[in-house]
Amino acid sequence: MSNSVLSIGGAGHRSLKPLVFLAAAGALDDTDVSLLCIDNDATNGNLSESLEIVHLYNRVRGAQRWLGDSPLFRPRLQLMDDRPWSPLNAQDSEPTLDSYLRHDSMTANAADLASLYEFLYEPDKRKLPVTEGFRGKPSIGAAVYRAAAETGAMTGAVQDGLQRIREELEKGTAQARHARLFTMGSVFGGTGAAGLPTIPSTLIANMRQGADHVISGGAFLLPYFDFNPGSLDQQGPHANPSEFVMMMKDALRYYQLNPSGYQCVYAIGADKWRHVPTPAVGKAEQKNPADLVEFLAAVAASHFLVTYQPAPASQNGHGPKLFVLHRGQEAAFQWADVPEHDRLKPKLAALTRFCFLFLNDYEQELQKAAKGHLKPTWYVRHIQAADVNPSTSEFQNQVKALGDFCRAFLRWWVDLQNNAGLAINLAHTSAFTQRPFVDEAFSTLITGERYGLTSKQAVQKVAGLPFERQPDLIGLGHFVHALATATA
Repeated sequence: MSNSVLSIGGAGHRSLKPLVFLAAAGALDDTDVSLLCIDNDATNGNLSESLEIVHLYNRVRGAQRWLGDSPLFRPRLQLMDDRPWSPLNAQDSEPTLDSYLRHDSMTANAADLASLYEFLYEPDKRKLPVTEGFRGKPSIGAAVYRAAAETGAMTGAVQDGLQRIREELEKGTAQARHARLFTMGSVFGGTGAAGLPTIPSTLIANMRQGADHVISGGAFLLPYFDFNPGSLDQQGPHANPSEFVMMMKDALRYYQLNPSGYQCVYAIGADKWRHVPTPAVGKAEQKNPADLVEFLAAVAASHFLVTYQPAPASQNGHGPKLFVLHRGQEAAFQWADVPEHDRLKPKLAALTRFCFLFLNDYEQELQKAAKGHLKPTWYVRHIQAADVNPSTSEFQNQVKALGDFCRAFLRWWVDLQNNAGLAINLAHTSAFTQRPFVDEAFSTLITGERYGLTSKQAVQKVAGLPFERQPDLIGLGHFVHALATATA
């Protein structure tokens, strides 16, 4: 099965980060995933953070598997491009809708079309620079994205990230008969609302073969945060939270009138909006903390890529299947509210324990091993027995990358539970907010679950596991495999 994921706009990019953590935990199974971020603003802080965590995941995983049959870091997350796909890459330095659609040429050669265009778009919208996104103006973005996606299909430029995704879909349908395409974005802003109905449908419609065998799903993020719009007045046109619900309604009405080919849609929002204290219209300053809605968008992607099965063709014709996520209590969110929690909770719990122990008990010791002074049983059994030289830069870089990833994952847990309009009760994050970590909390790191071992017992279990050779257990992999086994 071929899997591809598109993140569109800030909310889509922020949803990509927890999806990477789910991949690391084993919640995406074994199938590799092709990723493409779509945004006009290549310097967007939310985008940069998500790209960094994808790169970090791939530094830990490497090009080839080295962790044997461990569920951790199994799929390869292949970025189609290190930069976001944008229709503006080949345009002038300050592109506007007028310059992109060549308004001057339109006026000279197609006066009637120019008149219609001028009627549909006010002058201030036509002259708005769009290098930092569409600033809550999805009608502008929809026109630009559809035109650019169709142009890319005609030119077939091999360096175009969207074309690479199209080629992955064509390859997947040829080899496995079906390919899955999942798209994440908001329906109340500019970039996401513009791209959700246009880019996936245009992408599939312009496939050279196999379009009928693409299964398309999307996470539609409804309004879930607000901010003080007055703080952005000096930065030009911008979104306004008071208009989010109206914009959402307009977007959904457009989607209804213009079917986009989705087989299933996950509608995810919040009745208690999180307040963003320092908003920005784009660039590096637009960097929001983790949010529950974005985590649930990643959960929706996991469900779509692993579990969802489309209805037989004979039962289609009634529009996409709609999944609406909800919770059981008014002011709280817990594991029972997480879709497929029976499948996902054990995986996230195991990764949480793994990261806790690696950072608390092993990272510094593995760094010291380069000096040759380390002799504990776990080291002799799982590092020395594997003929690994801990003084090499390759070994130490692997230790650093794994440590950085573990820190990012635990920080994400803390941010997720501290930045919501309701009480989130999924993990006991107080156990790992300061160093050293609280050993006594190890067996209850995940809410509602009591692990059978204390941290000291888990360390002893790692030391007691026999050395095991597997074809794809390489280097540090013997030790990491033992640690993953002890914390599963």
